Amino acid sequence: MNSPKDFEEDFLSCLICFGKFNHPKTLPCLHTFCLECLRSYIQTTAHYHNGTSFKCPTCRDLAHVPHPRSPDWANQFKTNFYVNNLMEAAAATNAAPQKNLVSSGDSALLSNKEATDKKSEVAAHKSQIKPYLLSLDLLCIEIGKELTSVKREKERIKNLIIAQSKQLLLVVQNETTRSLERLESISFEIDGVLQSKIESSQRLRSSVESTCSDMDTLINGSDTNIVDDGERILGEKQKLMQMLSTALEIPVFKINYNPGDINVGDVLGTTDFQREKRVLPLDDAVSGPPKGSSIASPYFSPNNKLTYFSKLETKVKGDKHNPSIRDIALLQIQNGTMVVTDSGNNCIKSFYNIKGTKKDNSRLSTGLPPHAVTVINTQNKIAVTIPKAKEIFVVNVTPTLALETQIKTHKKYWGITSIGGGNFVVSTCPGTEAGVIDLINMQGDVLQNIHRDGLFPNPLYLASLSTGEIIVSDCTVQKVAGLRQNGDIIFGKDRRFIRPMGMTCDSFGGILIVDANQTVIAMNGQGVVQKKYALQCKDTKKEVIRSVAVHENILYVVSEDSLAFTFLLQ
Repeated sequence: MNSPKDFEEDFLSCLICFGKFNHPKTLPCLHTFCLECLRSYIQTTAHYHNGTSFKCPTCRDLAHVPHPRSPDWANQFKTNFYVNNLMEAAAATNAAPQKNLVSSGDSALLSNKEATDKKSEVAAHKSQIKPYLLSLDLLCIEIGKELTSVKREKERIKNLIIAQSKQLLLVVQNETTRSLERLESISFEIDGVLQSKIESSQRLRSSVESTCSDMDTLINGSDTNIVDDGERILGEKQKLMQMLSTALEIPVFKINYNPGDINVGDVLGTTDFQREKRVLPLDDAVSGPPKGSSIASPYFSPNNKLTYFSKLETKVKGDKHNPSIRDIALLQIQNGTMVVTDSGNNCIKSFYNIKGTKKDNSRLSTGLPPHAVTVINTQNKIAVTIPKAKEIFVVNVTPTLALETQIKTHKKYWGITSIGGGNFVVSTCPGTEAGVIDLINMQGDVLQNIHRDGLFPNPLYLASLSTGEIIVSDCTVQKVAGLRQNGDIIFGKDRRFIRPMGMTCDSFGGILIVDANQTVIAMNGQGVVQKKYALQCKDTKKEVIRSVAVHENILYVVSEDSLAFTFLLQ
């Protein structure tokens, strides 16, 4: 330790703000922090809202709060009077005259002005890097949650494999019993046939032996009855000869057994993993765009407005009823292809090759009413929910529609959004009960339950940001909320919209929602509304707008009664 200043930096500085301790508080692990720094850190942890402890920012040991129901956790920990005394002693030492020792190798001392400027520069750099401390702590917490989630998933799959193994053993036992019982039945039937044949052969032999004995008696006896008895015996002999000509057959049986096809290597399935990444968005104060940057969504600009451009009738050849449009998606095929779900005609429709206000179209029947549609990554594929059928259609768009596969699900899913890796986030809409939001794969297996605590009774529409957050719209409780994939709520517990309906996200992280007032709301990933656009068009006044899609400066909205409208952002 070279100086009192070194002592202060090593022992009297808070490891959160790197400044001198201000009202130092000590945790059970004996690490000390400023009261305000500790208070700010605690409020960023997930445990602050639903727990009784939190992890120390330095050693990550759990610090249990004496009274967790009190909102001020930090002030409940003991003040470190020892550190206060050291700080007073250090202040007294600094106030005493100090001699500056300068080595002979120093060519010059910094002037007071140069030193002041350098300190100001370092302080500016510190102000830039210091806010990352809390974000890095949050990152460690999120990674810890992922670790817990992986362990939980490992236990779930382990239990599934054990259950499958038990089921397989039961199947093997049942198959063994069935096969052996069948073998016994066949053997019993064959034994009966052969035993009956032996008995009939023995009876026939006795008849032949008796006839031969009668013939011996007749041959060796008197001539008195030779004529009458001879005719009788020869008649019996003739009957026996007819029987003997066919009776000397030996039944032959061959028991067949065809073993079943057993692939022992995959009988319990296979386990693998895939690697993805989820970007943790930093707070605006930390990661806000630099001056002059243009990464913010253009729909946030206060000077932009939406101008009506065109409308399109979605009723096509083959429709037996008036369309009832539920959702819309855009794909960049042939300069833009629009796909809508039509619950009135139980079909999906694509529109392409723009010619004025008309387009070519393709139609795919779904059997039962479809609801939500999502684009699968950047591929020319979409996924569509068919709630009543408990199915999800995966459809190729080329731009005509062709069914690729039907995913069977265990629940009636309404909302859907693709999150990459062949996975979807989907939602149920039970009405009176709590809606469930699940993460599923292309086989319909539930990989994770994201939400079920009753915040949404009818989460009809879902969208997702490129950073992995899920946006939920529920018109019945007038909520739009943001969720992390681990279920944490980012925003949206308060009511803020009038019947929000469909949603979409643009390429800049902007979220666009359409509501019952024919308003398009633009908000950022933290749930802050940046701007509202009124859809000012005489053609839309009497329409019920259901959903919205966007590509760059072109915005599409669809009404429940068959119309699609195009607006330009200018």
